[in-house]
Amino acid sequence: MQSLKFHPRDALPNATALARAEAVYAELTRVRRRDFGELIAAFRAVLEGQEPQEIEVMRQVLIRATEELSRPGRAR
Repeated sequence: MQSLKFHPRDALPNATALARAEAVYAELTRVRRRDFGELIAAFRAVLEGQEPQEIEVMRQVLIRATEELSRPGRAR
């Protein structure tokens, strides 16, 4: 049964949110990059805690920030 368990970071919604965030992070510069990097790190820390409610809240925060920063015409 142990082999059937998986880490929350491997769940598709979490992996997708993290991958999109990392792609946007790669395009950012200076302060925005530092601040967004801290948000990504916070999401990774929540994933390690494996608390479903905390993960859901942080994932939504990360998704909103990713969408905001990836809008066309946004200063990066």
